This record gives sequence, C-alpha cells and structure tokens, in this order.
Amino acid sequence: NDDPAERITDVVTHADEDFNRANSLDALPWIHGGTSTHVAGWHTTSHMKHTGSRSIRSGDLNGMRGKSSDLMLKLDSSRGGTVEFWYYADVGNPFDYFEFKMDGNLNHRDGMPSEMWQKYEVGVAPGRH
Repeated sequence: NDDPAERITDVVTHADEDFNRANSLDALPWIHGGTSTHVAGWHTTSHMKHTGSRSIRSGDLNGMRGKSSDLMLKLDSSRGGTVEFWYYADVGNPFDYFEFKMDGNLNHRDGMPSEMWQKYEVGVAPGRH
C-alpha cells in the first residue's frame, strides 16, 4: 500500500513511560475520557509512584454504578512485542476493579486491593491494537 497512513512501521521498539516528564496526560499519547460511561479522567500525580517522581491515577467515580475511568494507548507494530507495566489497585470488589484489555478482550482483572505494586506483562502480536 502506498498510503503512508496505512503502512505499518515500528517507530518505537521500546518505550519506557515513567510520567516524570509531564505534569499532565495531555502532553502524552494516552487517550482518556469522552464517552457516556467514562466519567472520571486520569491524571499524573506524585502521591503514589512505583519509581521516579510521578505516576498516573484514575479519577474518582464517587460510587457511580456502571461508570468507568478508562485509559487507552494505541499500538501499531510490524513485529509484535510485550506490554508491561506496574500497577497499584486500590479497588473493592464487587463495585470496582482494575482491568486490562487488549483489542476489546479482557486480559487481566484485579478486584481486590493489591496493597503493593504489581507487575503485569503480556505479549502483543504484530499489527494494530
């Protein structure tokens, strides 16, 4: 295909986002907010962090049932690879939980408070995600 927008290329083969360089998610490639069920935006914070001086945190849902605080990152790779991240789940099943989805499929769900940082890692097939 000769259309540059349709070509799959590996612009970045390794990205290590530590959130230390930005005081706002608006300066980063993360997508959050903008749907009827997503009501709480994400933000950078220095309150809880795994390493460095900042992390990202979901907004407060204030007990709203059926609502979410979603965060997305689009990937496009000709070779595939691995997505890995550290997370701290401050959740309480059955009302709230931490989920990781790829291509709309649930890969991981944590419904109990983690009380410490957890590492999650999953392989990513070549293509757009």
